[in-house]
Amino acid sequence: MTKVTAVFTISPSTIGQMISWGLGQRMSHCGLKIEFGNSHLIVHSDLGGLQVDPVNKFLVDRIILAELPTNISPDTLIAKMDEYANRKYDLGGFAYWALRILGTKLFGLPTMKRNLWAAPRAFLCSELLADLLGEDTTLKAFSPYDVYQLLASSSPQTSEPHS
Repeated sequence: MTKVTAVFTISPSTIGQMISWGLGQRMSHCGLKIEFGNSHLIVHSDLGGLQVDPVNKFLVDRIILAELPTNISPDTLIAKMDEYANRKYDLGGFAYWALRILGTKLFGLPTMKRNLWAAPRAFLCSELLADLLGEDTTLKAFSPYDVYQLLASSSPQTSEPHS
């Protein structure tokens, strides 16, 4: 049986540490793990755009903090992957996050509710996952931890992510 779970990670890389610091959250990345028997793939969006990586490649510079079940069927995921083929990383959206984080950290500006520079046909990792879960990513800015909380609220056996 094929299983689709959401994975939430932290990375010791410079960009991962900057994202965690800026968001004030341990999680810096997220994606979907697809299990086909003993084979596992991760679907995620990074600076290279939409990626499908073997778990071992994905974990080269990431540590999984939490995994949560999803209601995404393998057929739906495959159809969405076809729809999302060749989509790029949302560099404008990432730049907006970075500027707003600096404004919050350095000048005490309020955190953002929406990502005003988000590109409609590109994804940050959390936007990809939120979109696959059926959330309207134009209405709210999603961090990896926001998506974790969204899924955790609908999963009765959820605990806080492990260290």
